[in-house]
Amino acid sequence: MQCPFIDITHSDDGVAQLTLNRPDKRNALNLEMILFFQSMLNKWSTDNQIRLLVIDAKGPCFCSGIDLEWMKNSIHLNYEENLQDVRVFADLLETIYYFPKPVICLVQGEAYGGAIGMIAASDIAISQCDAQFCLSEVKMGLIPSIISPYLANAIGIRQTQRYALSAETFSADTAKNMGLIHEITEQETLQPCLQDIIKAVRLGCSEAQTTTKSLFHHLQKNPGITTQTIEYTTEIIAKVRTNPTAQEGSLAFLENRDPSWVK
Repeated sequence: MQCPFIDITHSDDGVAQLTLNRPDKRNALNLEMILFFQSMLNKWSTDNQIRLLVIDAKGPCFCSGIDLEWMKNSIHLNYEENLQDVRVFADLLETIYYFPKPVICLVQGEAYGGAIGMIAASDIAISQCDAQFCLSEVKMGLIPSIISPYLANAIGIRQTQRYALSAETFSADTAKNMGLIHEITEQETLQPCLQDIIKAVRLGCSEAQTTTKSLFHHLQKNPGITTQTIEYTTEIIAKVRTNPTAQEGSLAFLENRDPSWVK
């Protein structure tokens, strides 16, 4: 399966990359792109050679959201047909969020609507300083429903509510201050910044990173310091400490050497 609007690369050092390549349409997501995106994530999720995933885009715009032509077709769909139609994007965001390897999102230019959902579902987000963000759905009589759980998780209900209601465009600085973006950089330093983060991620143990993602997913579903959460966190670290990779990492630290997974 191939898609002319998404480029894929897989480097020898375990970095998989999905690049939106529909710049003439501001990288708007159509059904073909979403299904292909989903299929690659499903394939890579079980590939032990993959250490991390990078999501980026070609052209001046990261992604303007859902394709308007695809959206226009929904006018003629009934409720059941609409439910099936929108579920494909809901499935994609869920797959990004639960992808077992670290996911890094690289943002430039515009990031509107559904694009913000992809950013919020990722683990790490880097943005050019001139990037702009907008939840524009209410201007079309729609709501940012599918992306709302991920955005609320990233920046909180209160901030999400403001920008969902007002459809204001906000800057990269605002996005960073709210927690949607982790790093802001100039265009010429965007790739070096990405490479620094990739280098840092690759120093970690892939198995431990997958378990760490599961840990924070659990905490998101079970907020607060409760007896159950304390028991869960106690049990999970006890289990991790019995793993050969954790034992190798501990020995490497004590012996002042690189662990076996660092090449």
